[in-house]
Amino acid sequence: MKYSRAEEILKNTKENIDVTYKNSSVWLERINSAEQTVTVKELSGNKLMEVEAKDLTEKGKLNWKD
Repeated sequence: MKYSRAEEILKNTKENIDVTYKNSSVWLERINSAEQTVTVKELSGNKLMEVEAKDLTEKGKLNWKD
């Protein structure tokens, strides 16, 4: 994923986008513009990691059901 796309996803509060890091679903927490990295949280274990945007994969929109 491009860094600019990670910024768009993080700023867009109207949609939930499925993003993965090494095939694990993650939530984008914040971006580091100086380093062009993204802090993500693993959905399976809540572990925070700082990763390069190029290592993230966008899978599409999430469809949340109540």
